[in-house]
Order: sequence, then C-alpha cells, then structure tokens
Amino acid sequence: MEAYIFYFLIALTVCSGLGILFTQKVLNAALFLIVCLLCVAGIYVFAKADFIAVTQILVYIGGVMVLLIFGIMLSSKNYQKDSSTTLRKIVAGITGVFLMLFLSNAIVEADFSSAYQNSESFNAKTTTHIIGKQIMTDFIFPFEIAAFILLIALIAAAYVADKKEEVES
Repeated sequence: MEAYIFYFLIALTVCSGLGILFTQKVLNAALFLIVCLLCVAGIYVFAKADFIAVTQILVYIGGVMVLLIFGIMLSSKNYQKDSSTTLRKIVAGITGVFLMLFLSNAIVEADFSSAYQNSESFNAKTTTHIIGKQIMTDFIFPFEIAAFILLIALIAAAYVADKKEEVES
C-alpha cells in the first residue's frame, strides 16, 4: 500500500507541475504550486526526511505561498466569473471524493502498530532531534554566524527602505 501512495504522490506532483505550466491564470498556478509542494513534502516523508518535510510545509506552503496568494488576490482587480463553474465544481467534487476514498483506504490498511513497536524497541530518534542536537553542539558557531548575518541583512533592508522614503518625500 505504501508503494501505491508513493506513486500517487509522484503522479500528483507531476500533474500539478504540468498544471503550473499550462494554466492561464496566476491564482490557479499558485494553487497548483501549493499542491505540488505538499506532494513533495509527502515524498520527503517516504524518504524518512521528516525535518525537511516539515520545513517544506512550514516555510514554503505556510509562508511563501500564503503571501503569494494574498498578493495575487489583493492586486487583481478584474475577477471575472467563468461560465463553466458548474463543470469545474462537478470535477472538483468527483476528484475530492476519489481522493477521500483513496486516503481512507490507505489509513484503514496501514499497520501502525508495527511502526510503534519498532520505534520503542530501537529507541529511534527522528532526524529533527538529530539535526537540532548537532546544530546546538557541533555547529553552534556557524549557526550563530548565520544568525548574525541575517540580523545585519534585516537592519540593512530597513535602512535602505527608510532611505527611499526620505528621497521620495
């Protein structure tokens, strides 16, 4: 069953990537990009890279895409209603029902007890725990340097933005 979900995520990633390429509307492209990034996060989960998957969801989907969609929604002034909205609603409903049935079947057939037993017996740590421990012990100096450089960049950006306002007025 895991292989079917993995191949489904790959197919959905490719289809949403093609949707980004071939759509005419910017908002639809942004929504396709959200689906694509979410599927890539799912593929990271299958690759046992949970830190990268969570980072993908938080940074790209949670931050960048929400900002992009707000920018698109606030900047577009002429939003026209299509005549084919009923057909799109029907297709979206059928797709949603199919996806719900597929994921429900995957959840019912999954064997979660073996994963729980394996994590207890091996005392397994997640990659997030390992990465966090390494950053705070072995790589603390580069981490602090990166934080300092980001702070300098933030101060410089505020200074440049303040300079532009003085020049314009």
